[in-house]
Amino acid sequence: MLKFGVRRKGDLRMCEMIKKANSLTPEKTLEEYWDKKIPVNVKNILAGVGIRFRKNDFSELERALEIDKDDAILGLAFSDGDDLGILFSSQIDRDSANYVLAHEFAHCCLHLAPHEQFHVEMKMSSDLYSDSHNKTIRERHNNSHKELQADKFAANLLIPTKPLIDYLSKNKEQRIEDVARHFHVPKEIVRLKIMSL
Repeated sequence: MLKFGVRRKGDLRMCEMIKKANSLTPEKTLEEYWDKKIPVNVKNILAGVGIRFRKNDFSELERALEIDKDDAILGLAFSDGDDLGILFSSQIDRDSANYVLAHEFAHCCLHLAPHEQFHVEMKMSSDLYSDSHNKTIRERHNNSHKELQADKFAANLLIPTKPLIDYLSKNKEQRIEDVARHFHVPKEIVRLKIMSL
């Protein structure tokens, strides 16, 4: 179900690809794979790194896992034998997809181990930073240190420090919402980035 299909000549073996991803930080990723445009295009970065990704309809999996009807799978990163990839929901908009891809890429860099045969990290809509879920950073990540790590990584990838400082120096009275709109990210990701400075 999660397989991408036939491997092409020249594809890295899973353990080599995960080793490559494990060596990446947000800063190193931006330095090596970013085209210097805002918003940061995570699809281009993933293509540069060599991690395959695609849109996916998760409705069957959600039914099989008996996920609450008010929740949904937004994305997942997986390793399975020699396969490594990211799937993201076909039901989300472009900016949300970019954030979910950055979050799942973070799991590839931080939490997938080269020696594991099978591993999955899932992003649920109930995990999203949003007013509708009315959760603070502490509440949201109370039981998941890995989710907080992935969001911090995503924040540093999606909001590069120099462009953020340049934007804030030119727009001194910006609200968090304005910064989020400029970088095409959820406002809680802006808060995480600012807290990391």
